[in-house]
Amino acid sequence: MNRDPRYSVIRSMYEKGNIQSFTDIFIYIKKTVVAKDMGMRVDKFNKFLNKIEAFTLEHIDRIAFLCDMDLDVMIQLWRKEYRKQKEVRKLNMTESSFIKK
Repeated sequence: MNRDPRYSVIRSMYEKGNIQSFTDIFIYIKKTVVAKDMGMRVDKFNKFLNKIEAFTLEHIDRIAFLCDMDLDVMIQLWRKEYRKQKEVRKLNMTESSFIKK
């Protein structure tokens, strides 16, 4: 497999503090590239990114491998994204219940 050279940027951007959560990775490499390298359709990959808990440990491990990062670090990034999405959903539910009243 010819590895996209943008993968090599991910680790250094993480070490510099430019990558704080899982989705920050896709500032530096296109989602289409990662999806293809994982053998996943882009639309499915985007659905997984929008509902981050859909990713399995195997998916996270594969992305860690592609980015040449430790699995524990990638799980930490995933966890931050999960918490962020959970909070947004919670706020959206609160807002929608307020609007209905």
